[in-house]
Amino acid sequence: MSSENSQEFVRQAMSSQEKELYEFGPFRIDPEKRLLLRDNQPVPLQLKAFETLLMLVRHSEQVVLKDEIMKAVWPDTFVEESNLTQNIFVLRKTLGAIGGDHPYIVTIPGRGYRFSEKVRLVSEDEALVLQRRSRTHVVIDEVTATESAPAPAAPVPLPAPRPRPAVCCSVRNTLPSGAPALAASIARLLVEPVL
Repeated sequence: MSSENSQEFVRQAMSSQEKELYEFGPFRIDPEKRLLLRDNQPVPLQLKAFETLLMLVRHSEQVVLKDEIMKAVWPDTFVEESNLTQNIFVLRKTLGAIGGDHPYIVTIPGRGYRFSEKVRLVSEDEALVLQRRSRTHVVIDEVTATESAPAPAAPVPLPAPRPRPAVCCSVRNTLPSGAPALAASIARLLVEPVL
């Protein structure tokens, strides 16, 4: 094996171990996971729109012909140019603009598109992405009204209630923001009598 071949083999082995991510503005692209992140939060994107974006990002600041994009995104399939146009529309809407007025994707009339932002290639080690997860555990216990129902402070004239079990609700573990209010609303709905 020549030294050039061995160097190429080592380079390919190392590149297959290191995951390449692309960064531009507040965005990061993980090609392996087919994931677009904005400020480390996932951004929903359809697969073909993602593949279109990935092709433009990989050829940052270069004109990519419409035919090249269509062949890469829809190989062995005949699609109309309007499919590509729709993907570009979705991407522009998703990405917004640089500094409020400069689009990330520029149309080159009669030719194709150019990704106008400089893209930084980073390794996975440089771009540690933390994912937050929380687990919510709701416990609903049923007790009869005679066991532990609190006595009312003052008698309230109500129509004769049907005997039914009271429901108690408690929430355990960590809740994401806004979840305690939701749990309290659910508990209120479960405990309030139905007339």
